[in-house]
Amino acid sequence: LSVTERGSPASQELGAGNITWTMVVTNNGPNADTNVVIADPMPAGNTFVSATTTKGTCTGGAILNCSIGPMAAGESVTITLVTTPSAAGTQTNTVTVAGDRPETNTGNNTASATVQIVGPHVPPAACVAVSRVTPKQLFVGRKTKLTIHVTQAGKAVKGVHVRIKGAKINIRT
Repeated sequence: LSVTERGSPASQELGAGNITWTMVVTNNGPNADTNVVIADPMPAGNTFVSATTTKGTCTGGAILNCSIGPMAAGESVTITLVTTPSAAGTQTNTVTVAGDRPETNTGNNTASATVQIVGPHVPPAACVAVSRVTPKQLFVGRKTKLTIHVTQAGKAVKGVHVRIKGAKINIRT
């Protein structure tokens, strides 16, 4: 027996949807096997949504258990698990397959897949904005001290320098 697994999508934003884990169990032969089962604990930070199999039955919860039953040599069974991630980070799902017949290679009886869940997008802090300019009018040819009040997210901001020179305006922070 052997099992492979993949997760889809490879990466997504938290809250953007479910993860689909696809597992394929294959009896590599040369003989048929009986009582083939898989066990798949839910990945940390995921909750069970549903599971389907092309042969046998599956029950979900904290651990997905599927009873495939007998498998002929060369036969493959596909199991699809759907989970909802509830935490950002690398989500790793690991499945194990077993049967009644002794095996010469048990190194392929376990498979893992990962999906990267990224946190929701956090918009940057509000830009610096001009909230008030005094005086409200200027006269050509007359020197006037101009005061420009700036805010960020509705609060006064210190340390912002505004230079007005001719037709150009330079603002630096």
